[in-house]
Amino acid sequence: MNTIVASGRADLAALARPHLADPYFTLHAAAECGYHDVGWPKQYLSGAQQAYTLAQRAREDAARKAAQSTAGGLEWKKRAREAALRGLD
Repeated sequence: MNTIVASGRADLAALARPHLADPYFTLHAAAECGYHDVGWPKQYLSGAQQAYTLAQRAREDAARKAAQSTAGGLEWKKRAREAALRGLD
């Protein structure tokens, strides 16, 4: 392992564990990135579209949650500032 890191080939070592846990990690990662030019095995072609759909939903949910947390954080800051100003009166 140390020789892989020392020689600069660490990116292959970093992908070893995910591939051991999920042999189709590359296909799932391609779906998450929206990359469609990937060769799916014939027996999995029917599920390929579902993988892309689920990945798109996950991206949309993450974006929605990020927007909500940002809006909530700004609202909290606004209320804290107003409370501080009321305390100064």
